[in-house]
Amino acid sequence: MAIMCDKLKKLQKLNVANNYQATAENLFSATQWSSIPVDIEEILKRLEIPYGEKDFSNSEKILKSNNILSMSVQGMVHIDNENIKIFYNPKFKDKNASEQKIRFTLAHELAHSILNGDKIDEDGGFIDLYRTDEAIDINTEIGEMEYEANILAGEILLPTNVFKVLYRVLRDDGRSIADIYKSLSNIFDVSKTVVKAKIDYLQL
Repeated sequence: MAIMCDKLKKLQKLNVANNYQATAENLFSATQWSSIPVDIEEILKRLEIPYGEKDFSNSEKILKSNNILSMSVQGMVHIDNENIKIFYNPKFKDKNASEQKIRFTLAHELAHSILNGDKIDEDGGFIDLYRTDEAIDINTEIGEMEYEANILAGEILLPTNVFKVLYRVLRDDGRSIADIYKSLSNIFDVSKTVVKAKIDYLQL
């Protein structure tokens, strides 16, 4: 049975349809956040959303045995009555996940809560199929949700207005593309892969 707890209702009110930038700005306003890099953990605390690591190995075995998923689960949102909980996988490809990957996973799960709250159910939450190293088929319902959550997560961690200004300053300074990626990665505390995805998305 689909549910909509009060916290999810509040999060969904932040969503501006088809406008990820405005949605992220609403989130920053609601949590009184205005600095870079964005501390996603602090934002979750201000929203009173608990988060933590979770071993997904058993879930992955079940999903793989049923031909539902062949890759690792990186995170999920779980609803328990009026409580929202976000979990992340501390492992990635049998190695410890980087802090930057965990940060993006948390932002991605928060994005799901804002965008897809009506699809989270009380029988186990929304199991997220998010992964950065595999192509996402956006022509499927799940693929479309994953793509949109990635875009909003990118907007949360790399706000477009600031990102564009810094990118152009570095570019006009004559920096190489490799140096631009490295500098923006350090400034926003995200991986170079996320920086490249943002640049490609904005078509800079």
